[in-house]
Amino acid sequence: MDLYKNKMIYSENTFYVFVLYVLPRRKMMGKSKNFLVIPSLDLKEYIENKSIASKKNDDNCLNIRIYPLLDEEKWIYKSKGSELDFTKYWNNFDLINDVTINTSTKMDFIEELIIAKIKGSTIRKNTFLRSLTNINLDYQTTDYELVINRLIKDGKLRKKDGFISHKDSEDLTKLFVEHNGVRGIWASKT
Repeated sequence: MDLYKNKMIYSENTFYVFVLYVLPRRKMMGKSKNFLVIPSLDLKEYIENKSIASKKNDDNCLNIRIYPLLDEEKWIYKSKGSELDFTKYWNNFDLINDVTINTSTKMDFIEELIIAKIKGSTIRKNTFLRSLTNINLDYQTTDYELVINRLIKDGKLRKKDGFISHKDSEDLTKLFVEHNGVRGIWASKT
């Protein structure tokens, strides 16, 4: 597989999940589904140390080839004289769980999610909470509500008449009242 350096994102909360293909109805090392869950900061370190090599004619493109060592039950990266043992990342979704369980990181993740979903729109708070819990990220409605209330208190979100919006969003409820003379909201600006 190829990765492009200029498109890589490195942060504590970013992971790269590589699917290790296994033929249908077959198992590789006792599993039919094999993944490598690699933290982006680990990949960054491998790239900076030149442990992961670039393609011959393209310094921006990383060519990653993972090989199984069946007798030792290991996953190995090999390229241009470099060899890395990626077995510790094999089906290790605990790495992601460790990051999301940490309370401050969990709340930061929820905050990023809420701001990304609400940016540019105005939505009824109850409807928004219902849609967030339907995403199925193993967070409770109270987690989302705590973060929304904190964002309102910090001024990142606005709350008016049961609706919430991002601080930079246009106030559609005000426009609706000015236009129609009654309280309500448009579904869209058109």
